[in-house]
Amino acid sequence: MKNKVVLAMLIVAVMALTIIPMGSLLSASAAAGDGSEGNPYQISSAVALANLAARVNSGTEPIEKYYRLMGDIDLTEYGAAYNSGKGWVPIGTEEKPFKGHFDGNGKKITGLYINRKEDYTGLFGRTDSATIKALGVEDADITGGISTGSVAGYMGNAGGIANCYATGIVTGTQRIGGLVGNVYLPYVLECYTTSAVSGERMVGGLVGWVRGNPITNCYTTGAVTASGDSGGGVVGFVAYTGLVNCYAIGAVSAGDGGGGVVGGATNASITDCAALNPSVTGAAEGAIQFGRVAGRLNGTENIFSGNVAFSGMGTAGGASFGVIANLATDKNGHSKNAEALQTISGFPLGFDVAPWVYTPGGLPSFAGKPVPMPVHLGGSAHPRGDVTLDGIVDIDDILAVRAHMFGTMDLTGEKLTQALDLCAGEPKTIDIDVILAIRGILFGN
Repeated sequence: MKNKVVLAMLIVAVMALTIIPMGSLLSASAAAGDGSEGNPYQISSAVALANLAARVNSGTEPIEKYYRLMGDIDLTEYGAAYNSGKGWVPIGTEEKPFKGHFDGNGKKITGLYINRKEDYTGLFGRTDSATIKALGVEDADITGGISTGSVAGYMGNAGGIANCYATGIVTGTQRIGGLVGNVYLPYVLECYTTSAVSGERMVGGLVGWVRGNPITNCYTTGAVTASGDSGGGVVGFVAYTGLVNCYAIGAVSAGDGGGGVVGGATNASITDCAALNPSVTGAAEGAIQFGRVAGRLNGTENIFSGNVAFSGMGTAGGASFGVIANLATDKNGHSKNAEALQTISGFPLGFDVAPWVYTPGGLPSFAGKPVPMPVHLGGSAHPRGDVTLDGIVDIDDILAVRAHMFGTMDLTGEKLTQALDLCAGEPKTIDIDVILAIRGILFGN
């Protein structure tokens, strides 16, 4: 009889748990808030964020709820030793996307590590009509499949992302971006990345593939590498939408189809953008679909207006810009030399008004994060900082230095040996003079 009573009590307890509103469970784990716009659920720890991912991915999380990050969060405990080496479990899946509103509250997430060659990879895996704002993801180390980015792998339908940034390394297959891999309809406003981004095709410093709302007031500083087609400094491929007031300063390398701002486009508009890259290179023999501003063009309604490009931008491999007509209305943009870019008058319209802030000697920026003038534009430092070499330099070190400044490329032969000799010896930090010397040996001045 006693056992039956205990069993009955357990059944009642379980039934009680099943009828408790999920918001109550979330509120308990997130410490405060009711999920409304005026009183969002508060996320204060890595555990709370991981619990949110578990609930969203299981389909038990209510939709259209609001969340706020209450402080910086370190996800190191969800790194390489977690999840059988795959690291962080993204928030939202193809079957159960995140459908809420996430306010980063000006805070940052560090220690984000993901190593899974699966689709929809990022802090958020897949979202549907979601908004993400005021969030930083720093020093991310992400490897994924299709639709991979630091903040989100895929953002679909309504909503958007604004006032966010990302730094680190992002690698995947196709539709790979430093911020978001794939954007279908949501807006992208006032975001930037310094990430090194690589993949097979449709690879962009900010977004891999976009269709819908134009990307507005964004910039990137990292190198972009697409082993196949469509590698772009800001966006890999843009379809039936456009970019306004965006710029890139990192090197771009693509198998075929590469551009300083956009790798490829179908009936898109590129307006008042700046391709300030040191180089756009092509790896494929006979590659021809390259441009200083945009590369591969499909359709008959691509529109270019008010764009500029660094006149010293180099090419290598199979890349060729063709005839440069020096027009702001074609895919090569209006030429601006380094001297012209030392003042705001060298930039397109729109970079001298909010949200942009211009400081002489630097580049337009926002969110209180100055962008130093890069070396190839006449500055004294690269935004990504120094490269420290430990001990005798080997091939990986020299490739890292090259990628740090100019993107990736296979190097062999006598010139490589000379560069290795230049760096060999005691541990040292490579300063700008040494980097320029390496560059001179390997690629000419």
